[in-house]
Amino acid sequence: MEHLTGLIKLDLTNCKNLSSFPGVICSLTSLKTLTLYGCLNIDNMPMNLGNLEGLEELDLSGTAIREPPSSIFCLKNLKVLSFQGCNGLSSESWSWKKPLNFLLMKKTPDLMGLVLPSVSGLFSLTTLNIRNCNLQAIPSDIGCLSSLEKLDLSGNNFVFIPESINQLSNLREFWVENCKSLQLLPAPGSSAHIDVQANGCTSLESLLPFKIKDNSQNYFYLLNCFQLVDNKGRCDLFTTMLREYFQELCYRESTKKVRFDVVIPGSEVPIWFRHQSVGASVNLEVLSYLFKQLRGIALCAIFGPHQHRPPNHLNYNLLLTCYFKANGNYFSSYPLVSVSKEFDMVESDHCWFVYLLSNYLQGFFQKEFLQIANGSSCQLEIEFKSADPSMMEIKKCGAHMVCEEEMEDLKQSMGQSECSSSSIIPYNEVVDVVDHFEEDIKIKQSRDDESNNENGAS
Repeated sequence: MEHLTGLIKLDLTNCKNLSSFPGVICSLTSLKTLTLYGCLNIDNMPMNLGNLEGLEELDLSGTAIREPPSSIFCLKNLKVLSFQGCNGLSSESWSWKKPLNFLLMKKTPDLMGLVLPSVSGLFSLTTLNIRNCNLQAIPSDIGCLSSLEKLDLSGNNFVFIPESINQLSNLREFWVENCKSLQLLPAPGSSAHIDVQANGCTSLESLLPFKIKDNSQNYFYLLNCFQLVDNKGRCDLFTTMLREYFQELCYRESTKKVRFDVVIPGSEVPIWFRHQSVGASVNLEVLSYLFKQLRGIALCAIFGPHQHRPPNHLNYNLLLTCYFKANGNYFSSYPLVSVSKEFDMVESDHCWFVYLLSNYLQGFFQKEFLQIANGSSCQLEIEFKSADPSMMEIKKCGAHMVCEEEMEDLKQSMGQSECSSSSIIPYNEVVDVVDHFEEDIKIKQSRDDESNNENGAS
């Protein structure tokens, strides 16, 4: 193999009998893609892996690696890095410990977790996948990954995410699904387009504030995050974001498009939505005299598991679509919400909120908008549909046309009716809250170390 000096791609997927990493690979300096996916018995990598200076993609998913060498994190040309499913135990070591699995995990929960060193040397990295690695802590310098566009931290056991993540200005996809211990979710980066998937974070208590930028598209999925919202007075994320957007952006003219979505536990359409309906559709009239003042439209759908769903309800994909009909004619089946196949089922009613800037709507039905501008009105019907109504049903919905003349009143009504207490932390409290969480983690880790030392001595 050492003679293959021009080799660019090496794929060793599912070589389950491979017990050690062939050191000769580190001499293949032309290598750009190295895949060891599913090599269950490989539990370490050579330190001289850094010799592969041209490497762009490294997939170590499903290996037994627990402590990757620091040389990996000096590969300045690396663009894609995956540790998905790395838990630190080979198939062989797992088999002989099988009778002790539960006891082993209970006494030393960090034994199987992936441990990452500093990642600051990965200047070119665009995709980082650390899903299902039993990760206990995220490197504090993760904000140094200036090129990062996709970050998947799902299925791990950390309690908080370093605030430096807000330095990831190019981040577009941020996944923290089923992180059951996560308590604080920071605002990731400053990208104009961000998709945040935090479904199943059952311990999530607080959010650091998210800013909606002009010409942006933002998606926040918080299914089954029941600790975050109690629906009896807490301010929902959508209402908070919309109010701040009104305060900062909506008073200036804009030809740009804005959309943001929030999916969060809840069973009621907020009372400030002027048009509400039981069922899956709602009707409203767009009047000509309000046309020039139209700033956008807010939509809401309450959905939940069907009461009489069939026994095989565990195997379905959550897919909801919003259909627009103008003067009786369908003109769009956008936007929609879709949830990862790996995510657990929806356990109760949830709210899907959408806000669309008026220019977003004008792109959908230009003819109807011209009629409104010329003095006619437009009958607008909005219908929400589930891809599988036998599994997931739309129970209520609402719509609100946001006009400039009512924006101040709407901001006040939002604040009074929806926000008696909030799970979204104000900007002036952010530093104190993050410091508090970090201090709590240090204390907990110190106690765990003392406990482990005492157990080892006994």
